[in-house]
Amino acid sequence: MSSLSRRQLLYWWAGLLVASLLSLLSYYVPALAQPLFWLTVVAFLITAWHSIGLATLLAISELVIGAHGYLFSTMLFGNRVSIRLAFFVMLFLLSSYRVVLSFSDFKQSVKWLKPFFPFAVVTVLAIGLGIYHQHNPGDIFLDGNGYLAFGLLLPFSILYRQVNFKENLLRIVLLASSYVAIQTVLFLYVFSHPAFTYFAFDLYTWLRQNILAEVTATVTGAYRIFTPSQLFLLLGWSIAIWQLALEEKRGKKGGMWFALAALYAGSLLISFSRSFWLGWLISFCFAALYALTRTARTFVTLLVYSFASVVVGFAFVFAVVRFPFPGAAGSFLSFGDRFNLSSEAAASSRWNQLVPLREAIEERPLLGSGFGRSITYLSNDPRVRAIEPSGEYTTVALEWGYLDMLLEFGLVGLLAFLMAVWGCIRLQNNGAVAVGVFFGAVAALGTHIGSPYFNHPIGITLLLIVYVLREDWQSRAVAVDKSIGSNNSTAVDL
Repeated sequence: MSSLSRRQLLYWWAGLLVASLLSLLSYYVPALAQPLFWLTVVAFLITAWHSIGLATLLAISELVIGAHGYLFSTMLFGNRVSIRLAFFVMLFLLSSYRVVLSFSDFKQSVKWLKPFFPFAVVTVLAIGLGIYHQHNPGDIFLDGNGYLAFGLLLPFSILYRQVNFKENLLRIVLLASSYVAIQTVLFLYVFSHPAFTYFAFDLYTWLRQNILAEVTATVTGAYRIFTPSQLFLLLGWSIAIWQLALEEKRGKKGGMWFALAALYAGSLLISFSRSFWLGWLISFCFAALYALTRTARTFVTLLVYSFASVVVGFAFVFAVVRFPFPGAAGSFLSFGDRFNLSSEAAASSRWNQLVPLREAIEERPLLGSGFGRSITYLSNDPRVRAIEPSGEYTTVALEWGYLDMLLEFGLVGLLAFLMAVWGCIRLQNNGAVAVGVFFGAVAALGTHIGSPYFNHPIGITLLLIVYVLREDWQSRAVAVDKSIGSNNSTAVDL
C-alpha cells in the first residue's frame, strides 16, 4: 500500500468524526442503527478484499476511538454484536485465506509469530481447564474472549514487512489518539458548563449505551472523562516526548510534537485514572534512567519536555473547565481525592479483592484455574450496594491485571505471557520511534498492575502495534526520510 498523504490523513480524521456523529445520530433515530451497522460491514468487507493493509488501519482506528467496540452494533440471535467483532472476523478470515494461499506468506508468518506460541498453548490450556473445572460456560467466554484480539497477528504477519504500512500505522495510531484526546477535552467542556445541560444528558446516555466512556462528577464540580481508549495516549505521549528528546526538533515540527504531548498529558489528567498515572510514572522513571545512559543533554531534555508537557496540559484543561462561555463555569480541577486509597469506593473495592484473589491463586498456583474462575469479595461500589446492601459481589472481572493472569494461567502462563511481551517490545535500535514505542509499552504494562488491559483488545492491540513498529524501524525510517531529503535520522515526518 502507498503512504497516506497529509490530505488523506485529514480526511481520515474527518472520517472518525463522521463515524462518531453517525453513531450519535443512531441514538436519536434508533431505526438507523441496523442500516448503519450493515453498511459499515459491507464497506469494510469491500475494502478488506481490495486491501488488507487499509482494512487493518481502519480496524485499528475503530479500536483506538471505540473503547469496547460498540460505536455501531446490531442484535443477532438475541445477542448484541459490535462493529469491532465484525471487523475482526472479516480481517481474520481474509488474512487466513491470504496466508494459506501463499506458501511464502505462510512461512514468513510462522517465523514472525514464534514469540506467541508458548502463550497460545497456555491460552488453549486455560479454556480446557475452565471446562474441566466446570466453570460457567458464559463466564469462560467472558473471561477469555478478549484474547481473540491476538487474531490481529495474522494481518500483521502479512503486512509487517511493508515499509509504507509501518509508516501509515504509526501515523494512524497518533491521529486516532489525538482524536480521543480532543474528544476527551470537548466532553469535559460540555459537561462542565451548565448551559449544555440538556445536550449533556443525551451525550451521557449515548456514551453509556455504547460503552464508549464513563463520565463522573467530581466534588469540585468538574467531570472525570474516562475511556479505556486513553491507554493509547500513553503510547502517543511517549512517542512525542522521545521525538523531542532525541531529535533536533525546531520550528513547526518541534511545536507540533510538543502540542501533541501536552494534549495527551492533559487528557490523561482528565481521565482521573490512577492506573494510567501509575503506568505513566513507572514508564517515566525507567525512561529517565535510560536517558542517563545516553547523554546528559538527552536526560535534561527529556525531563524538561516531560514536565513542561504536563504543566501545559494541565493549564489547558483548567482553562477549558473555567472558560466563561457559554455561561461562567464554577468548577475547577482537583486530583486530591484520587490519592485517597482507603475510603474511596473504587480503590477500597480493589483492595478488598486481594485476599480472596490470593486464596484462589493458591489453590492452583502452577497452571491456574482456567477461564471462568470467579471470586467473591466485598465491593463498596454504590451500584453494587444498591442491589446487594452487604456489598458481597461475585465476578470474573477482576481489577488486578497480573494477579488475574495468575488465577487464569498460573505461574507457567504468566511467564509465557511475559516472554511474549519481551519478544514484542525489546529494543531493536535506539532511534526516537523505537525508544518511544518501547516506553509507551512500559507505561501500558505498568497500567496493567491495577487495571486489566492485556486481557482486552485495547491492550493486546497496543502490544501488537509496538511489535510491528519496533522491528527494523531503522531501515524504515531511512526510507521515510528520503522523501524529505534526509537519510540519517530515525524521526517520523507527520
